[in-house]
Amino acid sequence: HNDAIGEYDRIITESSHLQNTEHVSLLKQQCLNNRSTAYFSSKQFLKCVDDCSELISSCNEANYVHKAHIKRAASYLALWHKNKNEKNYLQKSIGDYQIAAQHD
Repeated sequence: HNDAIGEYDRIITESSHLQNTEHVSLLKQQCLNNRSTAYFSSKQFLKCVDDCSELISSCNEANYVHKAHIKRAASYLALWHKNKNEKNYLQKSIGDYQIAAQHD
């Protein structure tokens, strides 16, 4: 996962120097989506949350936004499982799952 994360980091960084065309924007969104999945798979849940939040706030592709809500919800749930005193993680997870359910 670390190799993939590093590669997505590199592409995201290098694409930020390009003119922001529709193709470059789509590439960044795809890399953020894939990197968030790699973060989730490697149990780096806070980093997954960050990537998903960036996708949700900046993406206009409904499918990526939907997936980002689901992944962010699952990450919040995993964080809550690690520390059940952090009720805000549970509440954020429920909120994201509710938003994702409206998309279906």
